[in-house]
Amino acid sequence: MKRLYIDVCIIGDGPASSTLALMLRRSEVSVQIIGKSCSKKLQFGESLTPEIKTLLVSLGVWKDFLNDGHLPSPGNISIWGDREFKETNFIFHPDNFGWHLDRLKFY
Repeated sequence: MKRLYIDVCIIGDGPASSTLALMLRRSEVSVQIIGKSCSKKLQFGESLTPEIKTLLVSLGVWKDFLNDGHLPSPGNISIWGDREFKETNFIFHPDNFGWHLDRLKFY
């Protein structure tokens, strides 16, 4: 039986895991991601704040991200462990909007 040696194993296959894996690979670290396979069903919470642009530019994948056709998001409305919704709008952010993430295109 052939053994596989890796430096880092990342549990979870979301956007943060993919970004971390890319950053580690660029530092010549071997990486394995373990997670559920992407499904074609809608995944709620699949959005990114405007700050993602800075990170994607630094990773050198911003143009690829734009070419994937993710839809702009003017803000988020969420509810986390409370009865009231929290609204976060991005209209005063320098980049003006975040992104609705298409998971199948992101990977």
